[in-house]
Amino acid sequence: MTTINLFPTQLYKATIDGDYNRQAVLDRTKEYLAQHPEYKKGNLENGARGIHDSVSNLHKDPVFKPVVDFINHSIDEYWKLLDYSTEWRPGICHLWANQYPTGGYASIHNHSPMWLTGVFYLQMEPGMGDIYFVDPNTALIEMQPISDNRRYDDKYQSVEVQSGDLVIFPAWLNHGTHPNTTDKMRIVLPFEVLFKGADVYHKLSSKL
Repeated sequence: MTTINLFPTQLYKATIDGDYNRQAVLDRTKEYLAQHPEYKKGNLENGARGIHDSVSNLHKDPVFKPVVDFINHSIDEYWKLLDYSTEWRPGICHLWANQYPTGGYASIHNHSPMWLTGVFYLQMEPGMGDIYFVDPNTALIEMQPISDNRRYDDKYQSVEVQSGDLVIFPAWLNHGTHPNTTDKMRIVLPFEVLFKGADVYHKLSSKL
């Protein structure tokens, strides 16, 4: 007897070299968050907030260069693993900051119509709320006569992360975060990816 699992969704996870100046990046991120207290709620819940609508070009700030270089290198690796066209050059088009106090979390959302998206974990410890992903076959699963365990539990898969970790995934993939159950602030740098090289996407890729 053989079982075959078709159409897996490949994610990418890596950890930055510990030699980068984490404190400088963290301090600068906190400055941005303090300077832009307003935010659009969007998918951020229970006190969580971000600066996407105010500042989403942190990748152009020199202080963030070690993190940006690491992310772009990881994007290149992921691009190759996905066997995407070598004629197109991917890179960060938006990078911003989110913070999550006790109880804060992100509800289920995606980043379509971007191609890839991801999160760099700047301040993250166990209990602060890992990211989770929704099985893209959820609609199909819910219409089948399967057990309640698989129907309601297996469609969510969490990925454990800590400070310095990076996760990249397809922008269409629905995801969210568990609530922060600690008394410390979770601080992350989400980003979105576009690419240069294809004329049809010239206007969008000019953001790179």
